[in-house]
Amino acid sequence: MILYERPQNWMRYELQAILPELTGAKAALISLTAMPYQKSWAEKLQAVQLKREITGTLRMEGADFTERELDAALQELPAQLFTRSQRQAASAVATYRWLAQ
Repeated sequence: MILYERPQNWMRYELQAILPELTGAKAALISLTAMPYQKSWAEKLQAVQLKREITGTLRMEGADFTERELDAALQELPAQLFTRSQRQAASAVATYRWLAQ
């Protein structure tokens, strides 16, 4: 059984009326944070998410590139990038990584 911790100095509410939703939310949080996962899964998901964020950001800015160009921009050194889109993608990657630190 998961007990809900009632907040201190919060608005008044009918605890019994919202207890199932609060308990369900807390159970979901506990199960997601306690669930074991392989580190490689998280790293792969982060790489996919990074590509999505970069693609979305650059497309909003008008950059036009192929999937192959984006992959090259993620892996190559800045001096090895040929197209403007690749350089934009490499700059976006560097920015996202800097923000993450």
